[in-house]
Amino acid sequence: MKSRLSKVLDKMPKDKIELAKVELGLADDIKQAVKEMKTISEKMKTNADKAENLFQRVNAENKKLQQKAENIKKDGTKKYFKAEKAFKELGIDMPSEFEKLVNDLYDTDISSYISNNKNVFPK
Repeated sequence: MKSRLSKVLDKMPKDKIELAKVELGLADDIKQAVKEMKTISEKMKTNADKAENLFQRVNAENKKLQQKAENIKKDGTKKYFKAEKAFKELGIDMPSEFEKLVNDLYDTDISSYISNNKNVFPK
């Protein structure tokens, strides 16, 4: 005995049956694509979270290092002015190397490695 579905399918034209199978196959393909997209999206979120955590740690460390560098710059500047005063008291010209050194203190880039952004990725 044939099942009820088999009887119905036997009465339908063959081209409509094939079309229904194709449509069902396409729906399955789309479901699989959605599943893959969700998996990719979850992986991207995981990667973004890892990058965000790393960004926050590195940026915090660089801010601490920037403050340390600013203190070194202030200390170096004080020493420069102390040396300048000592040379004046001795009545001799201060060697140009001192000025070059203090300029190097100010020319050393310490601000390019700090981000003022709160996050890497939009939340």
